[in-house]
Amino acid sequence: MAPTALALDTRRGSQQSKDAATRSYLLRAGFGVSGSDENPLVQAMCKATQQSAVAQGWQREDARNILIKENADKEVKQHQQRFLDALQTYQDNAKEEYKTNVKLSLNNKHTWPEVMEAVENIQKARAGRTTVWAKVNEKLRAFGDSSLVFRQWLEILPTQNEYFSVLCGGFKLIFGAIGRLKAVREFISDALMELPTLLSCVDKNLDVFEDDQLYACGRSLMSMTFESLELIVRELTSSAVKKSFRAFLKQDTYADELEASLDRVRKTSDRFNKIADVCAHGKLGVIEENTVGMMTQLSLEHQRTNSVVAKEVRAAVQHLEGYQAERDRAMKQMAEQFYANMLSSFNSQLDKRLPLQERVPAPPMIKESRAPGRSSQYRRADVRAALLRELQYEPEVPVEDLATSLDAIWTADRTVHDRVHYLVAELQMSEWLSQLSRRILLIDETEVTMHRSIAPSFLAAKVGETAWASMRNGDNPDYAVIALAFFCGEHIRPNEDALASHAGLLLSITGQLVAAYEDLDPRKAFRELQALDDPDMASLWRIFEGLVLQLPDDVLLYVILDNVSEYVYSNWREEMEYLVDHMIELARQLSGMSTRCVLKLLITSSPSNARLESDLEPDEILSVPGHVPAVGEFSDYAWTGGL
Repeated sequence: MAPTALALDTRRGSQQSKDAATRSYLLRAGFGVSGSDENPLVQAMCKATQQSAVAQGWQREDARNILIKENADKEVKQHQQRFLDALQTYQDNAKEEYKTNVKLSLNNKHTWPEVMEAVENIQKARAGRTTVWAKVNEKLRAFGDSSLVFRQWLEILPTQNEYFSVLCGGFKLIFGAIGRLKAVREFISDALMELPTLLSCVDKNLDVFEDDQLYACGRSLMSMTFESLELIVRELTSSAVKKSFRAFLKQDTYADELEASLDRVRKTSDRFNKIADVCAHGKLGVIEENTVGMMTQLSLEHQRTNSVVAKEVRAAVQHLEGYQAERDRAMKQMAEQFYANMLSSFNSQLDKRLPLQERVPAPPMIKESRAPGRSSQYRRADVRAALLRELQYEPEVPVEDLATSLDAIWTADRTVHDRVHYLVAELQMSEWLSQLSRRILLIDETEVTMHRSIAPSFLAAKVGETAWASMRNGDNPDYAVIALAFFCGEHIRPNEDALASHAGLLLSITGQLVAAYEDLDPRKAFRELQALDDPDMASLWRIFEGLVLQLPDDVLLYVILDNVSEYVYSNWREEMEYLVDHMIELARQLSGMSTRCVLKLLITSSPSNARLESDLEPDEILSVPGHVPAVGEFSDYAWTGGL
């Protein structure tokens, strides 16, 4: 025997043994399946197969479902063949004018668009006729919507393309015949109108259900549909054949048989829908069970993740709190030292018996060792120098302004000295100097006098001088103190002084900041300033604010704006109010940012200004009354006693 023939014979024998074993199992399970020629060898094979199936978990219900599915498959094929035979009978015996061009064979494929084309042909052929088809035109037009229903339903069939193709071919022939026949009996049109409705109830996506009963019921529904369509075709055949052949057809019984067939379709459709609903509920139960399981697992994972994250967050918070506490302690110590230095220096400054020995030194710069790197420092130095030129910064100007305000105390009368004593002794002043939480202080003179601004200006200058001395002496090498000061009373002649304006104020304090802190990145500020043809207040403020926000949390920044009333009560009122409002807002913003500098804002105004006071809290305003207690002789004893 040739190898190919031997292999073919072996496969055939294996399949026969498998079929025999299955029949034997079903027979022994009690389902009445009979086998033929069961010799002892086959029986032994069947018994071994049965034992293996039981060992794998097979139950009697599994065998029952196999039998039901096999019978349903056979039933579908039988009804399909009878339907094809009926279609062929029509084609073979119909008169020539009633024949269609539908090719009837399992090898020929038919599609749903071809069915709809046949429906459209009926509509065109019977348009306007007063026949029963005028009543079903609307139904036929809606019949196209059932395409999705058919496709969903036929997904459960084992040979989907074959059955669907046969179904489409049958519909093509039926509608083609209807379009050619002169008259069609009413029960045919009724049946064709009802079938889409019956089939449209199959609205479940059957791919998601693996149920044997639904499998079998779907095939039964297909069988019943083929049966109904077969009866329709046979009725159409009786109208289209020659008289000699018509005698062989049972015309009178077609209507009753078709009604009975449609009734079976109705019942099968209803049963199919009920089984599908049960499957859907079961599927939902499985989905719910799986979902609950996944949610439980997700909850556990979420709890574990939260635990790890919480632990890390606690560690980070503890580290940050420790760092913050150390920073606050050092800053507080620095502020207290600043306050002590300021008070101690008053003794020599106010004692008229001691002449002023030296001029006020220039404000110190932050040492280059604080910069990130020497090469980076060199690159920044070039841009920094260019930015200072753009700002028209002259380092001697703030030094001279501060010295002038300090020297004014020597020519002032004793009432001015008393007012200085009053200001320093006030609780708001000492708290602003020594406490980090006090960020803003406005000093205003409530009474207008000839020397109204000397005392506040002297105190503002003393704060600036003390800040410069603190940095120069290196009281705390880990922290930096910077003072930016502008004395409006020293710049009131715009025609003679380039700084005598609101813009000059911002340019001056911006230049002081760039000169004092070399670690700033000046590139963005330089580009923005170069792009300004006519610098306005908003643009200059944006540059200054951007530089301040670069300062780290180890910087204590004093901003001193003295005698702003000189500009507020002038042509620059709106600009100065804008500047003061934004400076106050920046100080408040930085108070809530632990990674940025501490900004302390000191503003003096003579006389007082209600507009400036409107944005401040009561404890942020220090008002000097018209008359203050007299201290007497200005000596160390008088100064200490006044405190």
